[in-house]
Amino acid sequence: ARVLHGWVGHPASYPANLVYAARNRVSPAAYDVLAPLAWLGGTDRRGGTDLGGDDGLFIDSGWHAREMDGDRSFRWATDTAILRVPLARTTDVALAITLRPFEAPGSAPQQLTILVNERPQAPVTLAPGWQTVSTPVPGAAWRTGINRVTLRFANQTRPRDIGAADTRWLSAAVDTVTVEIR
Repeated sequence: ARVLHGWVGHPASYPANLVYAARNRVSPAAYDVLAPLAWLGGTDRRGGTDLGGDDGLFIDSGWHAREMDGDRSFRWATDTAILRVPLARTTDVALAITLRPFEAPGSAPQQLTILVNERPQAPVTLAPGWQTVSTPVPGAAWRTGINRVTLRFANQTRPRDIGAADTRWLSAAVDTVTVEIR
């Protein structure tokens, strides 16, 4: 039943889930789980997710497994990591991302470019350590339904190349992603 649902969604959701799937380029099953979780629904002025927490519906490609840093959950991102951001409506928002760049000795500061539905926002140079980067994103960049937010980092490093055992390509650890109406 779970496999069948993954392909076709819940029959009681027809035809809404088929329309949603076609508009958002996802399976019909995504409607059943993402549509009710859409951010900025009703009177909500803010929405978001904790990466490394209950984030399976929101992550796409470019992410490693969940990890912890003390009581903070996060995921490491490669040089290009994609998120699914379901919005109930479009409006001007501040997109805030809490992250920490991977710091290799002697490397240049990490730079992040955020793309919202393939529309690049202004690049940001990241400082060492945990920080929250906030960038204004106009309503014209968003669409109602599932949006693709791409985090494109200038550098990625394998810790193995600087003496550690980890062979993964790492750019930054990402903790939370939120949107808030401006």
